[in-house]
Amino acid sequence: MISSDGIPTDTQIQKREFMGASAEDLKFENGYPLLYLNGKIYDMDLFLAQNREFKTTFINGLRKTEGVLFDEGLQIPFLGTVYNDNVYVVGINLLYHFSSTHDPAAGKMTEYIFDTKMYQLPDHELVPLQIDYEKNGITITSLYDGVNTHIAANADFDLKDELYVQNHLIYVKKGVSHIEFAPEYKIRSSVISFVGILMWIILYLML
Repeated sequence: MISSDGIPTDTQIQKREFMGASAEDLKFENGYPLLYLNGKIYDMDLFLAQNREFKTTFINGLRKTEGVLFDEGLQIPFLGTVYNDNVYVVGINLLYHFSSTHDPAAGKMTEYIFDTKMYQLPDHELVPLQIDYEKNGITITSLYDGVNTHIAANADFDLKDELYVQNHLIYVKKGVSHIEFAPEYKIRSSVISFVGILMWIILYLML
């Protein structure tokens, strides 16, 4: 998800652009007009007192538009995608409005954007893992498939077929899995160890 309100200004062209979409200034007073998303109409709560004049942005350049509003007869897009249908560009500071007001209508729209229930935790279960740290890698033994090890994926790791990555974390299948350290990692580790020993010797001789 990309918030159009967070797109920085390109100083060369004096425009806020990202992935082909551009953020354009927009201002509301007291509240949003009716918002249209996925065939539904949303009547939002009023803004907080300190946000009566709400400066924000709408979006130009969307390949697929899903959310719009109307201002003085003009259709203005505030939600859609550019190159990837899985990545939304969101305008009108909608997520800030939801986080600051807990507006139920904004919550429904946020659930649609993230394809999840805002107050429903995913099903999960704690399971034991045996993790052995070795000289040349890590061995993980699991009694279950699809277990999140909470070990961050790293370019220095050579992952075998029984391992896979989701959200930059390593998952294991049932059985024994191996993570081997890449040769570059071993070289860097050896150099760091050598430098550490050398510094200790120099410090010892200076005492």
